[in-house]
Amino acid sequence: MRRLVSITVLLFIQIAFGQDARLQQFIDDALTANRQLEAAKQNARAQTFLPDRESALPDPVLGYTQWIQPVETRVGPQFNVISLSQKIPFPGKLGTKEEIFKTAAEEADLQYQSKRLDLVLNIKNSWYDLYLVDKSLEIYHEYYDLLKDFVDAAAVKYATGEGIQAAVLKAQVEHASIQARIKELNRRRSNLQSALNRLRNEQGNIAPLTAIDSSGFAVNLQDAQAQALADRPEVAAIQSRKQRIGLENELAGKNYWPDFTLQATYISVEDKNSMAADAGKDAWSLMVGLNIPLWQAPRNAEQERTIAAQNAEEARLQDLKIQIQENINDLIFRQKSTHETIELYKNELLPQAENSLASALAAYRAGRIGFLELLDAERMLLQLRLSFINEQVNYQKTVAALERAVGKRYE
Repeated sequence: MRRLVSITVLLFIQIAFGQDARLQQFIDDALTANRQLEAAKQNARAQTFLPDRESALPDPVLGYTQWIQPVETRVGPQFNVISLSQKIPFPGKLGTKEEIFKTAAEEADLQYQSKRLDLVLNIKNSWYDLYLVDKSLEIYHEYYDLLKDFVDAAAVKYATGEGIQAAVLKAQVEHASIQARIKELNRRRSNLQSALNRLRNEQGNIAPLTAIDSSGFAVNLQDAQAQALADRPEVAAIQSRKQRIGLENELAGKNYWPDFTLQATYISVEDKNSMAADAGKDAWSLMVGLNIPLWQAPRNAEQERTIAAQNAEEARLQDLKIQIQENINDLIFRQKSTHETIELYKNELLPQAENSLASALAAYRAGRIGFLELLDAERMLLQLRLSFINEQVNYQKTVAALERAVGKRYE
């Protein structure tokens, strides 16, 4: 007997391992092919090109002037004027702009990483929902076949005068309700299969899921919270946003300083009826200009805006940290309590219900109880089996949520 139990446990572990491998393959496929994730990835990539664009000098301006009426000068008439000007921001402005857009690119990449984690969580939740449906269908089909035998047995007893019509009707109603429930679960399975296929951008049937691993493990609350605060991309994204806003504040301070404009000008002069020694000599000029930051209101407003925005991000960061800590505390409690419930079902409730059914079946065959009492015992076992797989699914969803919250996979 012990050898049989050992073989059964080993077989279940092998099946569960195979199901986990299938789930991991689904996750790998989705991370490669999901369109929304690809959009987030390309958006993050697009942000990496902005620092080069924003840190470059403005294009120089080439100007050409031809006088309609030549301007007469001492050395001759001026005909053509060619100028080349370049605007140069105050030293440090372009470097700060570059850093601003680098942090914006980092923030976009962190948002992409967050979407990856969300996608993995969505796949796991849908996968475990699919397992719940498949296992429920398996249990309901077994119960449906058993009820069919019960209906036939009850009808025979009623026909021979040993049973009552109420037992036959009760069995028929139960049989029909289970049939309706099976149809509903099949519809639910179709929807879940479509959702999983959409997440991985593929089509096709997904083979029924037959087992999941619900073995327990211990999680240290302080370690999990510390790791989440260190690794969660949402935390890093807010920190990156704070850094970007700080750089915007720095740039606002530099905007109090003027920008410069350098210009070189060439003027062609024609040698025409001039007695001057330098007649016809072309002219050159250099010009240095700067804008006068006279109107301070826009610059003051920008600095105030960035200060307020930084305060807002700091408040969001502290609130997120509290949420993470509370969420992890709740998930660890649920993981532990759900696993204890699973063990209760495996070690006590299900064996007791099976023994109760076996006793009821023996009593029914001996004529000590009626058909309705036997049906109640079978229905109790059915509900316990369904509740058991529901707890298994709740446990796996809790573990998946905990992994998402912490940023670590628990084996």
